[in-house]
Amino acid sequence: MFGILNGIDYVTNNPETDSFVEQHYTFKKINERAKNKKVLRQKFNLPEPEHDRNNPPIIAIVSRLSEQKGLDLVMEAIEPLINSSDIQFIILGTGESKYISYFQELDKKYPNVAAHLSYDNVLPHLIYAGADMILIPSHFEPCGLTQMEAMRYGAVPIVRRTGGLADSVEDYNPITDTGTGFVFVRYDSYDLFGAIIRAI
Repeated sequence: MFGILNGIDYVTNNPETDSFVEQHYTFKKINERAKNKKVLRQKFNLPEPEHDRNNPPIIAIVSRLSEQKGLDLVMEAIEPLINSSDIQFIILGTGESKYISYFQELDKKYPNVAAHLSYDNVLPHLIYAGADMILIPSHFEPCGLTQMEAMRYGAVPIVRRTGGLADSVEDYNPITDTGTGFVFVRYDSYDLFGAIIRAI
């Protein structure tokens, strides 16, 4: 007996033709993708860097806001990360009130944080096409599509090694220069923090 991994629609999720994406690109023209990062910052009112050399990475979450999705770990790790690293953070989703309240307050507190806490079927495409990294620290995950959609658009997934996330994301190995994302194992905010720092 064996499992069949989930799959995504490669026609709808195609950065070369996606009507929701401002600047189309392919893996052969990946430099064009950077224009979408600028559009994403404008859409979410994030500060634009003064110089191209100072271009902070955008880390995003596109998720249902529930305990399953590992958001308790994010709540423990995100402020130390914001205070110690030059990053920008976007969260998109809706769900449990405790998470909505927390991310609303985080948005108000930090100019480099943007939260859109309601359902939207267009914004995920903009985020996948413009963010540098997608954060998926799930407590458990039967399979998950977010990491696959993000990789289709060239956003690097940071995931916990569980369920379908373990099956679809290979941890980056700097020695062999192989892998498709950054993976942490323990359900622990320090492990999450370390994976994000590696990815940055």
